[in-house]
Amino acid sequence: MVWQDLAFSVQQDNPEDWLRVIDTARQSPHDIMEPDQEVVLQCLDDTLRARSVVVLISR
Repeated sequence: MVWQDLAFSVQQDNPEDWLRVIDTARQSPHDIMEPDQEVVLQCLDDTLRARSVVVLISR
């Protein structure tokens, strides 16, 4: 677990090829997405917030 914000970049494909499934830094109901409700990434750079988890999947 990271104790401070951490910038990261997805190194593969295009943003629209990636879906955000989980981001525990977001408020419910936007933290854990239901199947077929995942959020398409807008860019390959993002920030992991302190003490949180992000799960991305490629399609």
